[in-house]
Parts: sequence; C-alpha cells; structure tokens
Amino acid sequence: MSSDEESASRALHQAAEACGIEIATKPRTGNSATGELAKWKTKHVARVEGRDGLAYAFKCFRSSALATKESSILLHLAGDAACKIQELQRCINGDALTATDLGPMMVTRWIEGASLSYEQIDSEGWAVLGRSLADLHKRLEGFECGAAETLSDQFLALSLGSERARIVRDRKALSSLRVPTKAITLQDARLRLLEEHLAPCVSRWPKSPPQLIHNDYNVHNYIYGENGELAVIDWDRALFAPKEYEVVRCLNHLPLEAPSLASAFILGYRETMSLDEDALEWAIHAAMVAHASKHWPNELALAGAPAAIERLVALEKIVSRLAENGTGLRSFFSGYSTKSH
Repeated sequence: MSSDEESASRALHQAAEACGIEIATKPRTGNSATGELAKWKTKHVARVEGRDGLAYAFKCFRSSALATKESSILLHLAGDAACKIQELQRCINGDALTATDLGPMMVTRWIEGASLSYEQIDSEGWAVLGRSLADLHKRLEGFECGAAETLSDQFLALSLGSERARIVRDRKALSSLRVPTKAITLQDARLRLLEEHLAPCVSRWPKSPPQLIHNDYNVHNYIYGENGELAVIDWDRALFAPKEYEVVRCLNHLPLEAPSLASAFILGYRETMSLDEDALEWAIHAAMVAHASKHWPNELALAGAPAAIERLVALEKIVSRLAENGTGLRSFFSGYSTKSH
C-alpha cells in the first residue's frame, strides 16, 4: 500500500470512528488477509460499507469553509422535501464534521441510483426538476450561511480586458496543441458572450436581496432511484445569488433545443415560486458571463488532464448555440416572468 493509500485509509477510519460506524471488511485477493469495503468514487468522495449493512459517503474537503458550508446546508434541508437530500451522519459528540489526516471530512448516507443525460429526461422529468428546484429555493429563503460566497463578489470583480486577454491567450495555446476545431470555436463563442453580456450583467444587477442557491443544479448532480425518485447532491458550490440566475443557468441551451421540455421545467418551478421579470432578464446576461468566464476546462486541457480536450469539444455545442441565439433565449424566458412592484 502506498503512502497516499495509507493516508486515505487512516482518514476513513478516523471519520468512521468519530461517527460510530464500523467499516466492513472482506478478504483481499492474494496473500493479504483483509481489505476495506471502501471505494473512492471521485478524488474527494469514497463509498464505504458499514457492518450495519448500510453504505455511506465519506467526503473530504480542501478547506474548512467548504466543509462547514455544505454540512450546514444539509442540516438546514433535513426533512421532507420535493427531492431527496443527503442525510448527514453526525459524529458521536454531535459535530457535523471530523478532522482527519486528509482534512475535514463529512459523512452522509450513500444515495443509490443512476444519472441521466439531458436527452434521457422527458417532459415530466423536467417538470419534477423544476418543482424540486423551486422547493429547494423556498426552503433556503432567509437561510444565513456565513461560509457561502456571493455571486456579486465574483462577477463585479471581473474585468473585460483581463478576461478577454486570458481567453485569447488560452486560444493561442490550444491552437499550438493542434486540438480539434471545436475546442477553438468554443473560445470564440466565449469571447462573443463576454463582449455582449458582461457590461449589462454588471450595470443591471438586481436590487432584490440574493438568497442561497445550489449553483450546480445539473445532470451531474441529479441521481434517480429505481422508481424514478430524484435526489440532488453536492452543495459545496452553493452561493448567494438571485434565484432567477439558477433557473436560467441550469437550463442552459435547452430553451433553444427543446423549448417544450424547458417550458415543463419553468411551469413546474412556478407551481411554488414566481420569477421576477427584471431579475430574469438580468439572469440571462449573468448566465452567459458564467460561460464566458469558465476557465477551468481550458486549464485542465492545457495541463494535459485525461479527457479534458473532449470536454472542450462537448462544451462548444452549448456555448456556441447560446452565443448565436441570445435573442431566442430572451424571447423564451420573457413569457414566464412576473413584473416586480
């Protein structure tokens, strides 16, 4: 076992002991006697089986602030909801987090299920997603989360010149790597979005107070159970922003590709929450700025990360579609808002 594996194993045992969970073991192949029933699903999340027959998610955080933020949100959302939320397992002493050799760790019940692509979600599925998001937004109204950042702090700090220069620099670097044409086209689309939407996003910021949103409400964080029940996971990117921003952001280019499905989502959302006309118009600009200022896919590609180039190619379809038809996007959302007074 490598030193990294030993550190990971020790951290899992530290968190398990703190939460009163006995990790199940089974014989390993080869000459080793026993091995843990634990599997790291991502770099930061491990699925661990306990002797009680239950499975748990052990999540390690890179900072205490992120750990505090997600655990406090899960505690706030505990109970009945339109969708399933991870059930936090408190430590024996009542704490929500455990200090381990890998950093702060949070333990929740593992949610079994499968992910679906956008193309696999039907009209009723989109309606469920809309109702679930509205329910989450309603439950988060007025919730104070000191560890969460605000979208305004992020976006109001953006400089048109600096962002443009960064995209142009990355475009040149990617071109030198002879990446597929679509990876370059993506950079051109980001530049168009930046030029068109940054100024109105900053100058027309909604006056209404922001609230906590998931900020990563997309197919990567939806889990569907055997009977189609929805679970929403991963709250570590949550921040304060107008709720309309999340509505526009999570639909992406769906209103342009399949307006009937996007309409099902909006109608489901409006069963519980209204959408302010001015904030919704602003949110379109803000969502486009989010695409334009998303630099990490380029960073991974330039660092040679596995499948990073393929991710750029996949993003190109969405971003180029949005850059080409902003008018269509605004037209779609204009029919689903309520004028503020």
